[in-house]
Amino acid sequence: MIIMQVIDIKAQSVFFQDDYILLLERNPQKSFLVLYRLNKNLEISEKVKLFEGLNGSLLAHFSDTFYISVDNKVYGSKDLVDWKEILKVKSGNRIWHICQTNFGVLAQEYGETPTYIYLLQDFHAPSLILSNTKVDQGSTHFHSIAYDPDRGVVYGTLGDRNLVRAFEINKINPVNWKKIYSGPWQFAPISISPNYIVFGFDSAIAKGGIGIYHPNDDKWNFLFLKYDNARLAQFLDIKQVNGLWIGVLAYMRAVVISKDLIHWYLVCVGENGSGQDIQIDTNQSHIAIATGKSLVLKDENDIKKAFEKKPIIEPYMALMDVTRGVGFVLRRYLGKIFTKV
Repeated sequence: MIIMQVIDIKAQSVFFQDDYILLLERNPQKSFLVLYRLNKNLEISEKVKLFEGLNGSLLAHFSDTFYISVDNKVYGSKDLVDWKEILKVKSGNRIWHICQTNFGVLAQEYGETPTYIYLLQDFHAPSLILSNTKVDQGSTHFHSIAYDPDRGVVYGTLGDRNLVRAFEINKINPVNWKKIYSGPWQFAPISISPNYIVFGFDSAIAKGGIGIYHPNDDKWNFLFLKYDNARLAQFLDIKQVNGLWIGVLAYMRAVVISKDLIHWYLVCVGENGSGQDIQIDTNQSHIAIATGKSLVLKDENDIKKAFEKKPIIEPYMALMDVTRGVGFVLRRYLGKIFTKV
């Protein structure tokens, strides 16, 4: 059984599919990305497809279609052989997250404003569902989307420097959405649990933290967390697997693990570079980590070894940051009042 294995490959995205792994490798010298199929021992069994582009931020599979994001385009395939461009956004932007819903497959754009949430209609022309400026005119872009199958709604996050931070969509034809949180704490990733929704902080006001939304009561509570002596602990991703929480941090380029969302332990640290190069996927026994410069595969036993050490992220007294947050909200509200005058 593999405990941990590392291969030297410029892995940008990774995805578990049945008994194999799909991996997207970047070749910056030749400006293309290569999609590989790997076996469970991380041996390349097939070069699936070559894509022109520099950045691949998404691999996904819903129903009978594979999706891949390359620069500002999304491609789809039924068989991993024939690929078709199904969505193209403005140059410099990208599709960051995608989710299967009871409405269909939704894709979330990130980059220069305005950005949109799209309905992907198989290989037909996509439909625009919602823009970030419709949710909050002061926002720059969407951060993430995630589907809650129990409630039949899509949760979304957006930034930056705006007041509306989280919203939900419960209908798309016509679109029906509502804000669920306005305030100082900015979020990026979303993880769905049966009784509550977890939002990872992407805030420059607080050092770090977790927002927990209880949709049945429409109430929030917040955990303020810090990463040792680092200035910020911003979450890029949060997943729940087998009762454990796995998080990806941006500035620290770290993968962390927790049993309670309060104390987090270090699994591994990526190489220097853009924090958004780190991407993870999980199955019931392993976590695959694409660091941008390598691919790391860890099994459940190796992951749990992190709990033998001291936590790297713990709660802190956030009184000063809460005060700064109140000031942020007041400035935004006063700015809106004076703009109307």
